[in-house]
Amino acid sequence: MKQSQVKAEAGSTVEVTLPGGAKKSATAGEDGTFSIPVSGLNENDEISVTATDASNNTSAPTTATVGKAADKTAPEAPSVNPVKAGDEAITGKAEAGSTVEVTLPGGAKKSATAGEDGTFSIPVSGLNEKRRNFSHSNRRFKQYISPNYSNCRQSR
Repeated sequence: MKQSQVKAEAGSTVEVTLPGGAKKSATAGEDGTFSIPVSGLNENDEISVTATDASNNTSAPTTATVGKAADKTAPEAPSVNPVKAGDEAITGKAEAGSTVEVTLPGGAKKSATAGEDGTFSIPVSGLNEKRRNFSHSNRRFKQYISPNYSNCRQSR
């Protein structure tokens, strides 16, 4: 449930008209703040808000368009194509538009943004057979690759 919170005249009744015509109201406090719990709003929905004072004077309606909700879901861990000594890029797939970060031997970090199709390519140099360990992360996820790339474990 999301709450809309703005100010109106102290003591006034604030009414929100939701998409579909349902109405919800609250009384503005002494400092003019009010809070009206709402749910089920979608991006680009329009709401209308009015305030009515003790003398029954009603304000002109203020309209607002519902914005995009914050993305709070972590993406799946990225998949990495096999890496061989001498490779000049680490490639794979991740959530489109996500940032993929690679931690190289020695702690250096490089990153790239996954394209619309989810593919990414991170240029690297200096990967050799003795130092193939690296980790990569996509936001909060990390996947650690062993030197022989045969066993992987994933952690948050």
